[in-house]
Amino acid sequence: MKKIAQAVAMAATFCLVIFAIVSVVFTFGPVVERLAFPVVTEVNATYLKNVDHLMQFTMTGNKRRGECVIKELQATVYTDKGPTRGTVYFKDPVSGDLTSNLHSRRGGTQSFDVWYIFPVGQSVSVRARHDCHIFWSSYTDLFTIQVGEQP
Repeated sequence: MKKIAQAVAMAATFCLVIFAIVSVVFTFGPVVERLAFPVVTEVNATYLKNVDHLMQFTMTGNKRRGECVIKELQATVYTDKGPTRGTVYFKDPVSGDLTSNLHSRRGGTQSFDVWYIFPVGQSVSVRARHDCHIFWSSYTDLFTIQVGEQP
């Protein structure tokens, strides 16, 4: 009976240790990954002008992790009424129409073309969510810029 109790205690301890390790990895992993292995760096965004109730920007940056797939762009627009969720649009390369459909890009330094953000506000912050592996999403704060701000 004593050996069974010892075996149960060892199994429970082993399970607790595994649970603790997994908890630590999934708690601190996304933070470490964001700081040590960012998806996009060297971002330079420029406000161009307001066009038809949209703010127009250009952006360049270095996509350091080409294996990552873009899943979402989160824009926060700061207006007179406070912060509000914005929508990011792009020109479709074929039709020329505005679309919010995302497509992943290769790695390396590149221009991310012209972005249009609705609604118009005094400033905007944009954050990207990429999937680089099966464990968690990687978030990158791309830029915060004052509307009318020129480089």
